[in-house]
Amino acid sequence: MNIPKVSEQRVSDIVRSSVCNCENENSKIEKSCNNVARSLFEPIINNIPYLPVIIFDNNENLYITSDGVPNKLLKYNSLLNSQYNLENGVSDSAWVFGPKNRPTTPVAMAFDINFLYLYVVNFSSSTITVINTNDYSYKNLELFVINSRGKNSPPPKKKGYRLSIPNGMTFDSEKKYLIVTNILDRNLVKIVINPKNPYMGIISPFNPDVPFTEPILVTNDNEIPNNFYVSDLFSSRVYKVSSNEYSIFAQSPDVYRPRGVSFNPNDDSKLWITNSNSDVAIISIDVKTLEVKNKINSRLFNNPRCILFDKNNYMYVSNFGSKNKIGGVLKSKSAIVKNKKKDTTKYSLKNTPIIFKNI
Repeated sequence: MNIPKVSEQRVSDIVRSSVCNCENENSKIEKSCNNVARSLFEPIINNIPYLPVIIFDNNENLYITSDGVPNKLLKYNSLLNSQYNLENGVSDSAWVFGPKNRPTTPVAMAFDINFLYLYVVNFSSSTITVINTNDYSYKNLELFVINSRGKNSPPPKKKGYRLSIPNGMTFDSEKKYLIVTNILDRNLVKIVINPKNPYMGIISPFNPDVPFTEPILVTNDNEIPNNFYVSDLFSSRVYKVSSNEYSIFAQSPDVYRPRGVSFNPNDDSKLWITNSNSDVAIISIDVKTLEVKNKINSRLFNNPRCILFDKNNYMYVSNFGSKNKIGGVLKSKSAIVKNKKKDTTKYSLKNTPIIFKNI
């Protein structure tokens, strides 16, 4: 496989419903799906020009990271349910780095088990900021390895032990460690958080054999041990990864330049995926049969990035703004419910995942 090199310009570019159950690909069905999707999504925030990442806390307040205006970190207070509150508690100095105070780009977020500490991965500075949500104080996460004497030591400056243009991040189900995607190193790293100090972590490689081209975002299932689902932009694939094996979970033609990967907490039978520059903006795939269950075809979306669900099964999608496209977050006007009838749309891998085990 020829793996494209990620140029500096490419790095700069990166910085910078009820659901239609489509059972065939004819244009009438796609047009119908487009109309339905357009009528069933509404913008709840539309002044974010860049690709925002979104996450809920335990009270369903919506946190949003963005590059630039109006701020690096937004918080939507679910109690108000009518407007976004700009959280100014986090100092602007949290989002600059280096002697020249270059601006960083916060991307993916993850809460600890008590929803006290918010971990924010920073694309440009290759760091992770840890925010105490009680007082909005913050520190950078310190990374270590365990040396031969069982003590903490600075990690070696090599692949597998560093953050290298990180983009995606998620905790495991037990909230003990983070999995982070590195775009430049094209890999995953594991960071075990110190249970006594939320600002310290032990970094190590996580299944280094996966042939990523540009890993973007990551989510986990509820299995123990976890499986992690990672979108890989250039290869148009979604990989299913555990500590010692991986498989191609989804690929073209159903997936095209994927970004967002997410489960509905109330229905873990399907993985939801957002596609870039595709008529099929969002799809869901059954995790057991690998069948495509849902498709959302809508010109309303332009490079949709993240996808989330609230406790009432409403879907939230963050979207890149361009021309007549809404940049910000859109919400489905109806709850997303489980399919009641069998979907006959077959997945391109014909229900046969390819498993690669580490030796």
